[in-house]
Amino acid sequence: MNPVGAVRREVGRYFAAQQFLTRVPCPVWTPYSSNDAAASIGWFPTVGVVVGAAVGGVAVVLRELVSPSFAAVIAVALGAAVTGAFHEDGFADTCDAFGGYTVARRREIMRDSRIGTFGAVGLVALFVAKVSALASIAAVLSGTKLFAAAICAHTVSRAATALAIRLIPPVNDPTSKTQSYRVSWPRAIFALVMPTAPLAIWLLGWDAAFLAGAIVVLIEGARPFFQRFTDGVSGDGLGALNQIVELLTWAVAVHSLVNR
Repeated sequence: MNPVGAVRREVGRYFAAQQFLTRVPCPVWTPYSSNDAAASIGWFPTVGVVVGAAVGGVAVVLRELVSPSFAAVIAVALGAAVTGAFHEDGFADTCDAFGGYTVARRREIMRDSRIGTFGAVGLVALFVAKVSALASIAAVLSGTKLFAAAICAHTVSRAATALAIRLIPPVNDPTSKTQSYRVSWPRAIFALVMPTAPLAIWLLGWDAAFLAGAIVVLIEGARPFFQRFTDGVSGDGLGALNQIVELLTWAVAVHSLVNR
């Protein structure tokens, strides 16, 4: 393939990732093939830059007009709106699945579009934790650091999703999208390196190494968990992992940038 064609195809893969993960419109001319689904995973963190920039930008502007806490509420809500609460929905469904006593029942619960008690409690806790972390950072940091922290949280969490797709076997269900989203090691490494690693290292310093180690431990622990819980990881399970890693990134950011 000539260089122009290769660049055009990568652009298509990026917009495929953006279309899958967000509600942000994509150009109608975007070239895309269903065969590019797995390759688009390498661009997940770059999509996270877009989402994080929206969250961070709103937080930076609003904290000059209202309290950091109120600014954080609006910014976190905007992040969910940009993604269509895509990952939050997976987190809620996974929480609800804890009410099932068999693999079949858990998978049935996760396919149900309704939110149960476990899911509702989980979403409230998730939202409060995100707002608290963002508000803590917004109250004391410069606009640049606040903006970068939001991008870092959304970028790292999506890089972790790419790694989880590579390491955790998918649920044995032909209707699950995780069957077609099986990323190669080169694409997974690309997701981990660009732009994730440079941003995390610049923002967090040595704490970035702790964060990376914690994510690897989390994913390695999630592999046997999901194999027992739902006989492999589903899209909802990946959404739950995404949200846990985002929270972990926010926590490390608060420790590294605020509490020191």
